Amino acid sequence: MCGRFALFSNIEVILKYADLIDNDLEWRSHYNVSPSMVVPVIISDNNHKVLDRQSWGYLPNFSRPSADKKSIFSIINAKSETISEKPIFRTSFQKRRCLIPANGFYEWRKADRQPFFISIKEQPLIFFAGIWNAQDTASQTTPRSFAIITTNANSKLEPIHHRMPVIIHQEIITEWLFSSDQKHLLDMLKPYPAEEMLTQPVSKEVNQSRINHPGLIQKIGNFN
Repeated sequence: MCGRFALFSNIEVILKYADLIDNDLEWRSHYNVSPSMVVPVIISDNNHKVLDRQSWGYLPNFSRPSADKKSIFSIINAKSETISEKPIFRTSFQKRRCLIPANGFYEWRKADRQPFFISIKEQPLIFFAGIWNAQDTASQTTPRSFAIITTNANSKLEPIHHRMPVIIHQEIITEWLFSSDQKHLLDMLKPYPAEEMLTQPVSKEVNQSRINHPGLIQKIGNFN
């Protein structure tokens, strides 16, 4: 799964790497992005790539926020193996795919709950595959929301966790957003090559979502 990530690149870097036109959206570096946060997301709009602001936690159409927001049913991850089949995700996979920019993500080793920061060699910015939804009813309008698509872990990550986010190669981000070929899209949902990934143990401070500073991604100790 993917339950935390870091996005400390500024908007100018995101625009450059995603080949986007100028955008007035603002973003402050965050080293501990957690579910329910509103973050920059790239979507397609009238055959253009657009930088949007969305909440992390996909809200299905049947989910209705209560006054205290405690009864909201949201989903942070969607499995690649069933995303084109499950009614809850199927339409979004067909029509509302997105890209979530990140500099890396965190995963916790099951054996001892040691957190690791995971990034890509020589890739200052990466893009998670995602789907999004928008709820609009007569009584209320809730923010657009997204889920990160996950797949089986590659050999590098498998000792840490059995799942990982799908990372879309930069050269096919346009295809991911605009293609209508379902088979081609499903073929993109593969584990990222293990030899291109970096993993390093980091401080357990990252366990607390309120903590946000550059030290969270720094390697600690000498263990694997």
